[in-house]
Amino acid sequence: MNDLAIVIPCRNEIRSIFKILNKLKRYKVILVNDRSTDGLVEGMNKYKNITLINNKKQIGYEKSILKGFKYLLKSNHKKIKYILTMDADGEHNPVYVSKIHKKIKSNNFDLIIGNRSKKNRKSEIIISQLFKKKYNFEDPLSGFKIYNKKKLFHYFPKCKEKFFLTELCVFFAKSNYKISNFKIITKKNLVR
Repeated sequence: MNDLAIVIPCRNEIRSIFKILNKLKRYKVILVNDRSTDGLVEGMNKYKNITLINNKKQIGYEKSILKGFKYLLKSNHKKIKYILTMDADGEHNPVYVSKIHKKIKSNNFDLIIGNRSKKNRKSEIIISQLFKKKYNFEDPLSGFKIYNKKKLFHYFPKCKEKFFLTELCVFFAKSNYKISNFKIITKKNLVR
């Protein structure tokens, strides 16, 4: 699993993040702490596979993911070929990490989107339906995605920070990159 890095943005998710990290010990994890005030930093010293990035000010979910991507770009981990993003709140079960990783490698996809079984808002359902109709994939707002690092780094520096989750998906589609969906069962605090 040396060719996969996982970027997790985190803000005050101490109830779930350590459970998640305990299941990801064989992966390189970039945890972007968005000014958590719940003791996250104090519990991090036991993880050798984690790079903790502490934001100086609160910047939000998408900018924290971008910060993790920028770290990986600058640090130039040559063995990393795939980058996965997932949430820290337990909505995304770590059991799917190895499955989606295997799928992207064996099928030579450029992007696989974790199609959530439950969307959090009605607007997410509508956007998912529009993307299915126009681009033939669903759930561009899902935080559970795996990217071909080379294709991701070709475009992400040009993204607008506010809308990059959907903008990246559109870019991949318009560039005729291979995109697929991967069904995941989601609910709050799924990790036990």
